[in-house]
Amino acid sequence: MAYDDGVEFADLSVGDNFVMAIDSTGKLWGWGVNKNHALGFNEIDDQGIQQPTLLKGLNDLGMIAKKISCGPSHSLILFEDKKLESFGKEYLYSVGLTKGKDFAHLGAPEDQTKDAEKPFREIKEFSEKKLVSFLAHDTASLVIIEGKKEIYDGLYAHTLPDKREVQGLLHFFKSGDEWKFVTPDEYESKKNDLPDLCFAIKCPIADIAGKEWPDLQKLSSEVLDAADKSSEVVHTGFKCSKNGTEV
Repeated sequence: MAYDDGVEFADLSVGDNFVMAIDSTGKLWGWGVNKNHALGFNEIDDQGIQQPTLLKGLNDLGMIAKKISCGPSHSLILFEDKKLESFGKEYLYSVGLTKGKDFAHLGAPEDQTKDAEKPFREIKEFSEKKLVSFLAHDTASLVIIEGKKEIYDGLYAHTLPDKREVQGLLHFFKSGDEWKFVTPDEYESKKNDLPDLCFAIKCPIADIAGKEWPDLQKLSSEVLDAADKSSEVVHTGFKCSKNGTEV
């Protein structure tokens, strides 16, 4: 996108009533109302900035702006350092101030989020992390970082009392004073040994034996027709059925 002065904008983001843009050289521009100092200026002008203007304070950091996201009242900017000793290192900055109790979205201690002399700061939590994407929301900032694992790795991993590590759907029930577990690998061979009602979880729960659980024997007598001897409860994954009806 070209501006009248021959400036080419490479990236642009729109907030509630302001806009921030990055030109082809990595300089930051802005226009609109500097509400909550979301454009990084110290002063607030109710009339707003009527045309694209270089954001001096942010550009004076001496870094190259790579990506921006403007929310309703704050902005996030990804900078790349161009100093020889730290060339290519990236920094995530939040821009804007707050007067109330909501300041966590700016990623800095409360006193820094109320300092009108410097309405922007580095979010140090991400200084050693590789960012994939980010988004400035209302009173939230969302950041995706690069990781070695897929987001589902370990999501369904269970550690049993005997220290076995298993993955997937875990069935368990209490027999007397002892908890019994049926792992996914054992399910086909042991599903007929399961009681009429049992627990089944996919996401892990720590210390199953130490938690309070409903009395399934009592629940079973309330839910199932004990007088009906013509059929048995059939377990299929999460579901239990009797006479073709889920229970």
